[in-house]
Amino acid sequence: MGVAVPSLLRTTKAQVVTAAVAGVLGYAVVGAFVDTAMGIMGGITLGEVVFLTLSSTTLWPMTPRDTADSATREDLAPFADEMLVAVAAVLAMVSVVTLHLGASGSGSDHSAQAVMTLVGVFGAWACVHQTYAVHYAHLYYVDDDGGIDFGPDGTPSYVDFLYLSYAVGMTYGVTDSTVTSRDIRKVVLRHSLLSFIFGMVILGAAINLVTGIFGLG
Repeated sequence: MGVAVPSLLRTTKAQVVTAAVAGVLGYAVVGAFVDTAMGIMGGITLGEVVFLTLSSTTLWPMTPRDTADSATREDLAPFADEMLVAVAAVLAMVSVVTLHLGASGSGSDHSAQAVMTLVGVFGAWACVHQTYAVHYAHLYYVDDDGGIDFGPDGTPSYVDFLYLSYAVGMTYGVTDSTVTSRDIRKVVLRHSLLSFIFGMVILGAAINLVTGIFGLG
């Protein structure tokens, strides 16, 4: 049996708010025992983990009927939806910059900072694609013909939208799905560009930073 998410936390907006509160509390707790840089990193990482946990346990078990009901209930406007994605990307950048500014101390401290950076950056990367999956599902059900052809499997569930979103995030384009809506193509284009920037700049900066910390360069 899966973990049941309370009904009040089953919308993206509620999950984002809950994750933000958890992040602030995480910073307050962790920051009391470590330096400011690690405290901020701990808060960001906790917020990402909370959002991904709530989102995944909500979306993954949904049937096609549940997916349709959930996607049409989501009250995020398209602009607000993509703003969440931008915030996640900014959090990843903040993670890297924060660690860079606070990277001092013993080797063990540097190792902890490196691990926290990688977790924070990859968590933000996952939040980006998790949010776009919800966005694609919403657009699919407000479009007259769906706008996305997933093949012969019938009505899609959230697993299909997660697959589409992470495929765009890792390949910078759609794979075996066909986008038939111009509006959704625009979203895929923005998603692809953000994913490319994310991969080339943010992840690259994190890897370079960790390489420097461990003296591998």
